[in-house]
Amino acid sequence: NEAPRPPRATMNASPATTVSFSKMIENGEDETFLALAAEAPERLDSWFETPLAAAISVRRADLCRALLDRGCDPDASPTGTDPLELCLQQEGDPPLDILAMLLDRSRHPVYDQRPSGSTLLHGAVAWGCLAAVPFLMSRGARLSDMDIDCETVEQIALETGGRPLLDRLREMEAAVSAANAHATRAESAEGAKEPAP
Repeated sequence: NEAPRPPRATMNASPATTVSFSKMIENGEDETFLALAAEAPERLDSWFETPLAAAISVRRADLCRALLDRGCDPDASPTGTDPLELCLQQEGDPPLDILAMLLDRSRHPVYDQRPSGSTLLHGAVAWGCLAAVPFLMSRGARLSDMDIDCETVEQIALETGGRPLLDRLREMEAAVSAANAHATRAESAEGAKEPAP
């Protein structure tokens, strides 16, 4: 007669499960927090948050950088939501500095499907995080990207906000494309001015 096994999340969690990583950060216990994270980067606290998720939720880019430098995986999703998606689910404007840092260290391009089956752009549109849309588009996301159900971002926009939202997203995409084209022309012109060695 074996004892029943605890749920997976509890098994992944450390003895520190009675603490909240977010509370530790809010209380200024950065060093203790980082020490616990170093022992097990994907450990879950009493709120089933990883250290990286907690640093994102309190918008501490410095701690996110420290965690990434110490081996936290920007693509790990022990609870089903990865850190990149978590950035888009924050209230108010998204922490684009943290999102950029995570994308720079991610093994996946911005248009790849996340563990949820959606791309980051699908998530941004579905969660109403429109401030992140131009940023994601500047990194390569497009309205034509498909999720696991073969729905494009355009389709999600129509379902969630109708034609006005889709038109707004198309304007954003056109503005990003124009900015990228301008930057490319400027780089080409700058390269043409430099004398050959």
